[in-house]
Amino acid sequence: MNALKPFILTAFLLACTGQAVQAQSCKPISQFEGLFFDAGAFVGDQNMERSLENALVEGVEKVVLFPAPVTQPANRPRALEKVFPDLVLRGASPWSKASPVIWPEPLDITMFGSLADEMARHPDRTYLISHLSRFDPKQLSKLLDKAPNLWLGLSWEDLKILNKQCANGPLQSLVDQADGRLVFASFGQDRHWQNYKKTIQSLRNYIALLSEEKSEAIAFRNAERLYKVAVNAP
Repeated sequence: MNALKPFILTAFLLACTGQAVQAQSCKPISQFEGLFFDAGAFVGDQNMERSLENALVEGVEKVVLFPAPVTQPANRPRALEKVFPDLVLRGASPWSKASPVIWPEPLDITMFGSLADEMARHPDRTYLISHLSRFDPKQLSKLLDKAPNLWLGLSWEDLKILNKQCANGPLQSLVDQADGRLVFASFGQDRHWQNYKKTIQSLRNYIALLSEEKSEAIAFRNAERLYKVAVNAP
């Protein structure tokens, strides 16, 4: 019997390992085939045209370019409508008529108090924060609960975590809390555009773990509400 103990222990450990791997195997429950609305992509000064063309190729409905922390004239909606009408004009209204959204960047957790005060003073203004995983989820949850005019955006870094955890964990709890105030906002700058295809695929993988209604909301419907611009997506 003693001679069998190592084999029994090995079999037990393998079984436990198998269960752990199985627990991390995410099971898709829906499939979204439409176009995505990137509600917050920061396009840099260099290679803007190529970046926007890549966005179209990867199936992105729009790339929101304003108001970024440093906004160049060529990146503003009215200028872009002349150069890329297919990208910035896919709905019933010109993109330059979209409702403005404030990006409080650069931002760290020490600024949450002053940001909360600002949002309280300007309840008619809409604010959007992306790259959520850089913050303490509990602190961000308190800020979200306090400010009904705060929206959250999922970045590439956030999607990696959500996919790895199969749409569970503290970040998913924050996503659930935000509900109708949650969008895909890639937060991408120059270096992120090089891997934009992977970002979109990561988004597809994530929303496949959600219900069809939640998938569409994150893919484009919430962003339509945020900017008050309709897009041609199914």
